[in-house]
Amino acid sequence: MAEDGMTEFAKMLKVRDPKEKLGVCTGTVIRGFPNIEVRIDEHNVQDRDSLIFSSHLLSGYKREYRATTQTGSIQGVMEFTDTISVGDELIIAVSEDQQTYYVIDKAVRV
Repeated sequence: MAEDGMTEFAKMLKVRDPKEKLGVCTGTVIRGFPNIEVRIDEHNVQDRDSLIFSSHLLSGYKREYRATTQTGSIQGVMEFTDTISVGDELIIAVSEDQQTYYVIDKAVRV
C-alpha cells in the first residue's frame, strides 16, 4: 500500500538525528497573502521568505480524484478555493538551523 505524505513525514520525524534539533510548533497568521506573516511566539515572526507551505493550504490547489460507487465511478479535478486567513493557527515544523518553517496544516483545537 502506498504511503501518504503525512505517514512519510511522521517516519522522518521518528528517525531524525539529532532528535532535539527539529521542533514542531504552532503559529498564528497575523498577515495574509501575498505578504503573509506568522507569529510563532512574542519574539518570533516569520514572513514569506522563511515559510514553506503544504500545497493543499493554498487557494487554487488542484487535485485529481476518482470516486467509485455501486453504480459506477466518476473522476475529475477538485480545486480548493479557501486558503490561510488572518487568525488561523498553523502546525509548523522548524528546520534544524531554524531558518525555514514548514507549514504543514491548519491546527484545530477541540
